[in-house]
Amino acid sequence: MILRAPLCCALTALLALLLLSVGCTINVDVFGKASDPLKEYVLEGSGSNKVLIIPIRGFLSESPREGLVSQRPGVVQTVSSILHKAAQDDSIKAVVLLVNSPGGTVTAADIIYHELMRFRSDHDVLMVACIMSVGASGGYYVSMAADTIVAHPTSIVGSVGTIFITPKVQGLMDKLGVGAEVTKSGKLKDMGTPFRESTPEEQKLVQSMIDTLNSRFLELVKKRRHVSESALADIAQAGVYTASQAKRNGLIDTIGYMDDAIELATTKANLDDDPKVIIYRRNKIHDDTYFNPSSSNANASLIDLGTIGTAIGLETGLYHLWMPGSRP
Repeated sequence: MILRAPLCCALTALLALLLLSVGCTINVDVFGKASDPLKEYVLEGSGSNKVLIIPIRGFLSESPREGLVSQRPGVVQTVSSILHKAAQDDSIKAVVLLVNSPGGTVTAADIIYHELMRFRSDHDVLMVACIMSVGASGGYYVSMAADTIVAHPTSIVGSVGTIFITPKVQGLMDKLGVGAEVTKSGKLKDMGTPFRESTPEEQKLVQSMIDTLNSRFLELVKKRRHVSESALADIAQAGVYTASQAKRNGLIDTIGYMDDAIELATTKANLDDDPKVIIYRRNKIHDDTYFNPSSSNANASLIDLGTIGTAIGLETGLYHLWMPGSRP
């Protein structure tokens, strides 16, 4: 059972009403021209070999990103589309992941990691991850697909952990004088419902799921990063680190900037001095750089609720997600 908190609907309706009250014209651009084909754009360089930039930004989800009045492809769909196109170009010898994400659903992070690893294996390309502001939880999970991880000097890295989020609205419903009648086939059928508190048995089952999935996460850290047992024990507490702290405990390899990551990819892949650095987009961005938004139209969403909207709209489920300010 997956239930979205009514608060999200109320907030959306309120914002829509405010827009209409001030006479705004709303043009819905579903998926921000996601129907347009991906096209290659050269950001720099003129050599025969290519370095592909793949942006991995925001909340990791298999579902579309939802703004107030529009949708854009989710990160899983975006990365999968980019890799499918890149598979047709043998001149791509290296990939740089531009990661800026606090994570997302457990499944989305795992799918992206799997797709990146499969692409590496099938096409024998070198991969470098460059973490920008945040590479936490699922954002760090996908970064581990890279041979080398670079973090910006001011990056936040880590939060290697798993969380089960259950929005609860029974208190609000009591105040409003409304309720939910549930008829179920078994006592655990509505586990995770927002309409009542979880039972001790349900909490025990959820903890078992978290432990299983988190063990998988930690095993991946151990396998891909070769950290010491003492470092792994500290990492398992799911804290976040500065770039210098992350380097000391083995979560990253070096501290630098995006141009350092590109140079590292070029050197490690033994490319010529001036490879083409390319990116795939669905529409042209003038004066383009790798810091511009990803493949979809940058203006696709008239209103995007961003992190606040994501937090409000989270469904009951398991996440590799760093959520500052959340209570244990």
